[in-house]
Amino acid sequence: MGADQTVNYVLTLDQNTVTIAVPSTTPSFCKLFFSDELTLLNSGETAVVSTIPDGQTIDVMPSYNVFWNKDLTPVLPEQQSQRVTITGYAGSMYNPSTATVSDTLIIDVNFANPCVMPEHVYIEGPTLLADEDYIIDSPALPLTQHGPFSIVTVPNPHNLCGTINIEPKFNNAPLTDDPVTYDPINMRFIAESSNTVWITEGEGELRLCATLTLFPPADNPTAT
Repeated sequence: MGADQTVNYVLTLDQNTVTIAVPSTTPSFCKLFFSDELTLLNSGETAVVSTIPDGQTIDVMPSYNVFWNKDLTPVLPEQQSQRVTITGYAGSMYNPSTATVSDTLIIDVNFANPCVMPEHVYIEGPTLLADEDYIIDSPALPLTQHGPFSIVTVPNPHNLCGTINIEPKFNNAPLTDDPVTYDPINMRFIAESSNTVWITEGEGELRLCATLTLFPPADNPTAT
């Protein structure tokens, strides 16, 4: 029945239909029949759907549809896979034990997490803001409000990757409340300082680092 196969499926992507070439028989007039067995996910569910009805035998080569978009359980908290074992035999479809020839083919279906694949999930940031001036020892100055961050999913929309964590920084370092703080509700920095050292510095860079809350870069270096 040919070589065993491995199918890699990224969760939420379009349905992946797995087909198998029809095996040849000698002599060619021998009738072929097929049955299969599928292992399940830990939840007892399946992302793999066979064209063979449960517990039955058919006389055409089966195919398998792989699709999952309800959650991340096939990859979290542990990586799972499903195995399809197809048995083909020549003989009576009602009594496989009478088969004189039989063979098996295995298809292993592995799942991948789209949330850590930038080609499928990434964070889109707001438009960059113009430079602003603050005079040291002046009253607090709320800077221009920035737009929201959003999670973009490709090619299909879903919300499996959770929320966005935003870390404000000044000169690429965590804020120390001087010379700026950050107001997450109103999405803006607030400049306020009486520290004259900033006069010598002249200017500083404000930055917002957005990451997926469920997939921090320290543990998921490929995540956006």
